[in-house]
Amino acid sequence: MTDVIFKSLILLATVALAKPQRRGREHSVWAVVGERAELPCPSSNNLPADDKPVIVLWYRGTDEAPIYSYDARSSEFTSGEQWSREEVLGNRAYFIPKLDPPKLVLEPVHLSDEGVYHCRVEYPITASTINTVNLTLVVPSPRPSVVWQGTEVESWVGPVNEGSLVDLVCRVRGG
Repeated sequence: MTDVIFKSLILLATVALAKPQRRGREHSVWAVVGERAELPCPSSNNLPADDKPVIVLWYRGTDEAPIYSYDARSSEFTSGEQWSREEVLGNRAYFIPKLDPPKLVLEPVHLSDEGVYHCRVEYPITASTINTVNLTLVVPSPRPSVVWQGTEVESWVGPVNEGSLVDLVCRVRGG
């Protein structure tokens, strides 16, 4: 079943490429590895009254196959069907259409998720819009250690004579 959905999305994406496109905005998003990343995907502001977003496709880098889709062709935009490419996002991705702008959430975000994403919003009437999101990830450093006289300090340093020079070394690995 998943293979059929994926092939349908590839076909849909290929057909959609023939439709006129408008460049949307470019966004920079920073997130901490292991936490939550929210990638915005604004729709067009100048839609006719009878037009609305119906499909949102997410691509990563220069990959021509979508990694995520949100399909609201048969329902209200806030009640669409979600699909993600298992080998790329697993079950860590979900789309929140009620936010302004709507966002694709990656939770928890992995270091391998860092990169450039493209969000394509399709409409029945209006030309599709493509937004770009540059996701930059921060790797938290582990707890620092403080060393005094060659020994890691657990709680306090001393005793030390008044006026003595105290040489403390702070070490952090990774991050």
